Amino acid sequence: MPKNHPADDLASPQDLGWEEQEDASASSPTPSRVHPSERDAQQEEVQPYVQPEMPMSRTVSFRHSSCRRERDAVRDALVWVEGNTKRVDRWDRCGQGAMILQDAANPDRYSLRSMICRDRFCPTCSRERSRTIARHLASKIGDQLHRFITLTIRHSKERLEDLLTKLLHSFKELRRTRLWKKKVDGGCAFLEIKYSNGWHPHLHLITVGDYLPHDELAKEWLRITKDSSVVDIRLIRDPATTARYVAKYASKPLSRELIFQPRLLREAIRTLPGRKLLWTFGSWRGWRIHEEKDETVWLTVGPLDVWLKLADAGDAEALKIIGKLRRERKWQEEHET
Repeated sequence: MPKNHPADDLASPQDLGWEEQEDASASSPTPSRVHPSERDAQQEEVQPYVQPEMPMSRTVSFRHSSCRRERDAVRDALVWVEGNTKRVDRWDRCGQGAMILQDAANPDRYSLRSMICRDRFCPTCSRERSRTIARHLASKIGDQLHRFITLTIRHSKERLEDLLTKLLHSFKELRRTRLWKKKVDGGCAFLEIKYSNGWHPHLHLITVGDYLPHDELAKEWLRITKDSSVVDIRLIRDPATTARYVAKYASKPLSRELIFQPRLLREAIRTLPGRKLLWTFGSWRGWRIHEEKDETVWLTVGPLDVWLKLADAGDAEALKIIGKLRRERKWQEEHET
């Protein structure tokens, strides 16, 4: 890949003479010259240079088979906003070098290990991360009663950045109130962003503690936000329900419809860097929710691309292994929607 952006080699506007100059012999300044590439402010935004996408290998295609359109849309927006070739390069390589692994204790169970981009906007990486968080969270809670709380603010035409700042500041103020300190011991928060005639960010919380009256929480939230009393509280009695909630909300900071609206997607990409999508608070502070120990002993079967070629040739063992991997991925995706 080239080290420099192709635009780096272009001469500056001054080098080309596209700058305002005065003609000493004229009675008034000569109007500035217009470069052919300039556009009216009212005209549609100019498409930036887009780094050509690497030819997709079969292993990359296999990893992202269910979300190719989403990844293409996000990739275009990433290049538009950041032009970060290293980030785009990691994005393009997510899924390369895939190896098939077999569970030593359960020979019918297979898994894949490959290069991954870990990008927060990658649907595949996000789903895998949410499964890890869900398992880890369910094991921490165990049989303990806990609650699922949603906090919203009134959506508006304001910038996403301003609404996020308001939402997170309001949540910080809520945790300082007597009501919250008395009723909530700790928990974790997930940020989700939707758009419906305006940005609509909200927080999903999983909390442990005492009974929290809905009316009292709504009243306190309205006092803090000045314009929103919309809250929701649900008692959760089993870890499986928790896992479903977490898998749903931790896997996607943006609702799916935003992915295919370029202007909104670019605003989200510009706004979210440096902002946490998931964090813990109270008695859970410091608990590393992303970490999970995998004590499974995995045996290496071989490169995925080799086994795909064997399956193409009709090899029975390869067909069985590839079929199990595809069914497992399909089951996981269906149970996260």
